[in-house]
Amino acid sequence: MEALLLAFISGNFLANVFPTLLSVNECVVTIAIILVLLQQGLFRAAACLIGFVTVSVAMILQLAWQPTQLDISTDINITGRVSTLVKSEKQQVRFNLLLDCVQNPSLGSIQTPALSKDTCPEPLQEKFQETAQSFLIKPKVRLTWYQPEWVVKQGQLLSLSVRLKPPHGVHNAAGFDYQRWLISEAIVATGYVKQIKLIGTDIDWRQSTFDYLQQQFANLTHKDLMIGLLMGERSLMESSRWDVLKQTGTAHLLAVSGLHLGLVFIWCYWLLRLLLRPFAYLLTSNLDNLALIVAIVITWLFCALTGFSLPGIRAAIFISCFALFGLLGWHIGLACRFLFAVSLVLIALPTSPLSLSFWLSFYAAGFIVFLLWYFKWHLKLKRWDKLKRFILLQLWLSIGLIPIQILFFQHLPYLSIVANLIAIPLLSLVVLPSLLLAGGLDFFVIQLETLTWFDLELLKRLVDIGYQLSHVLLDILWQWLYLIAQLDLATASVSSKYLKFLWFFVIALLLLKLPMSKKTTCYLLTIPISFLLLALAHPKKLYWQLDMLDVGQGLAVLITRDQQSILYDTGDAYRSGFNLFEAVVEPNLTELNSDLIGVVVSHADKDHAGGLNVIREKYPNLPIWQGQHGCADFAKMNKLGLNWQYLPVMDKQAGIDSNNSSCVFKVTGLNHSVLLTGDIEKETEKNLLKNYAHLLPSDVLLVPHHGSKTSSTPEFINQVNPKISLNSAGLFNRFGHPSSEIEKRYQQQQVLFLNTATQGQIQIQFKADSILWGTYTKNLWRPWHSKIWRSANSYF
Repeated sequence: MEALLLAFISGNFLANVFPTLLSVNECVVTIAIILVLLQQGLFRAAACLIGFVTVSVAMILQLAWQPTQLDISTDINITGRVSTLVKSEKQQVRFNLLLDCVQNPSLGSIQTPALSKDTCPEPLQEKFQETAQSFLIKPKVRLTWYQPEWVVKQGQLLSLSVRLKPPHGVHNAAGFDYQRWLISEAIVATGYVKQIKLIGTDIDWRQSTFDYLQQQFANLTHKDLMIGLLMGERSLMESSRWDVLKQTGTAHLLAVSGLHLGLVFIWCYWLLRLLLRPFAYLLTSNLDNLALIVAIVITWLFCALTGFSLPGIRAAIFISCFALFGLLGWHIGLACRFLFAVSLVLIALPTSPLSLSFWLSFYAAGFIVFLLWYFKWHLKLKRWDKLKRFILLQLWLSIGLIPIQILFFQHLPYLSIVANLIAIPLLSLVVLPSLLLAGGLDFFVIQLETLTWFDLELLKRLVDIGYQLSHVLLDILWQWLYLIAQLDLATASVSSKYLKFLWFFVIALLLLKLPMSKKTTCYLLTIPISFLLLALAHPKKLYWQLDMLDVGQGLAVLITRDQQSILYDTGDAYRSGFNLFEAVVEPNLTELNSDLIGVVVSHADKDHAGGLNVIREKYPNLPIWQGQHGCADFAKMNKLGLNWQYLPVMDKQAGIDSNNSSCVFKVTGLNHSVLLTGDIEKETEKNLLKNYAHLLPSDVLLVPHHGSKTSSTPEFINQVNPKISLNSAGLFNRFGHPSSEIEKRYQQQQVLFLNTATQGQIQIQFKADSILWGTYTKNLWRPWHSKIWRSANSYF
């Protein structure tokens, strides 16, 4: 049984990292092969192929709803229900919509998921038709409404005119993979609202609960934490709060995960057993199974309260699986239960491995199962010594989660063990139980308010006591976490290169535990030690390097030498607090194992200088050069041992924020050069040709102004005479950058044209006798979900 489950899980994992998905025809052939294997009794091979093919089938159904190339520039009419809680903001709101109907006016066609004519809004009723693409699960899109005119609520039925794009993100060696996250969340498209009409005013019960709790906690300092714990809703959290949780390694406490649902299940089960015990004596029967069933039901209700988030569903499946085995009296080992639960999750949600939260949950659950087995058979504790067992479990779990945090986040919270030693017991044993009891009583009180004869004052007072107790304890906990976060040793970044240490110790521990002689073990240990020493050998690099990072429609260039970097422009930042410096630049600095020693800003446009506020806040002592005088001062320093020639050509009539005021540098080292141009346009190009024609020839040219028609004149390209041109632009950007005319102009002059929008991060290495270049897409073994979207068949 365990072998079959492992084979199925392995097939799923393999499919989620494979370079391509199976097409419809290939799925049919694979299913036929599976039937043959089953007939031949090769069950493990069949299970592995079943795991592999389920991912492709799930994605074929999901991709059927993605916008095509024709849809991207077209207004599309859609109707659907808001499926998420929406944070109210003046400038913009973002929400998910479950589609009921889709109509593309240019094509005159409508697709409908699985709804009848009665549920389709009136404007589309005449053209409504059922199609063969009707699904039980409605397609989900993620929309942004700029300058909202009214408050969007979960459950509202909307009719909208939108512009949609397929799921896409930025593509770099390190950093948050937004495209993979969208696919893992089953979001088939993203876009923005052009017109919107409210059709149905009914709101979801979850929205009503959220609004009620906001009013109930209005005067409490930690209302965001309380609502986060009760509903898994984190939109009320400020970025400064998140920083504290990340630095202390306690962000998982507010994420809907196995910890939350596990505590809900355990507390409900124990409480129900206690309440049902008198009835069990009266009925002379064991009511533990009834308590178990009710606890499972309450766990799923809590999952619904959190919005049926994917981590919540996975945790609920795990808990239900483990509990039902006990309920049915099946004597199955912990390992088999664990594998069975994982298999159920992968059947229900085949693309779960694309989510980091899955791996965190998967690893944590597996580690807990291992610790429970170890405590039972190797750690001889007395049955009454439950407190010691709980402390040891928590301590080892905190230590055991460190490798997975380093692996996925390249981030080591040194003091996370200290922080969690207080945070987990306090939340587990007091805060969450009191919050849940108070919330349950509060719901009960609301239902009884219609009964005038029932005195609710005592219950209301108990509700207030529960909420106030939780708030006081959260305040104590927050002061503790804030104190730890202020320490310099709270966190540290870890380069992927140093992960080799981690894998060495893991392999070494496994080898030491295997039943082999000491002599054999020593021989085998020489293999990982040899690889480790080779990998950690750091000879001085005889080259300097340029990385044009994929930051969407913006610019961020890292120039690195001997583990030190200068950043030329920071990328964009958004009203929501998301910024490309933290999302892309910092992770890639960690990946390069390089220290940022300075920032140069070409000009003040937001897509070039959006990250400055974050940089000043996080690196108060980091030098920043901007403006004409700042750029001139920077050029005199010859940072990184390179020659930085500043070419001051700003027109006196141009404003300091204009594109033509961009700082232009020619960077030279090891007989090779790069021309950094910012957003200069034709006027500045003419001035450069007039004043610095002899300095312009360069091996590599940063394409001015993202490849706009207002730049890159033939005369300028001829004079620079580059071998390689680098263009930074966002996929599907509204400006049409780079212009096809400009791209063709470079190609006609035999210049290699590289574009981040279609090739992702670009890396150039300058050696004394050669120039080496590479792009994100050059790696043919990228998983299918990380490939840059070009058509509906990009993943096959």
